[in-house]
Amino acid sequence: MKKNDRRYREPWYLPLIPLINGVEIWLLVFGTLIAFAFIVINADKLRWFFVPCLIAFFTLLAIPGAWGRIRKERVEEHALIGDELFYAAYPFERWLHRRREARKARREARKVRRSERQKTRSMQKLGL
Repeated sequence: MKKNDRRYREPWYLPLIPLINGVEIWLLVFGTLIAFAFIVINADKLRWFFVPCLIAFFTLLAIPGAWGRIRKERVEEHALIGDELFYAAYPFERWLHRRREARKARREARKVRRSERQKTRSMQKLGL
């Protein structure tokens, strides 16, 4: 293996990830505030639609947090009750798990094939 193999080097953008995440969060918060201000400022123009717009805004604001909480609870429940009971209760999760495992198996098979190809190429270069 070469010393400076690209596959094993750290990506150049790795130190920037916290900064990028911070900028994304800031943009989401700023966009949320602008949307709220837009609804409140245009309350007189919205008239009867002001309250439904406000309810829709807060509902859409709550959905990602609720989804994340539900996902976290499912992960905790899976850890507590084990695979068999969890997959009996949530068949869709079993399908997702099988899909992930199949993807992982394909990826591993691809790695094995690639390493075998490299071995045969190196042996051909050596004339064996």
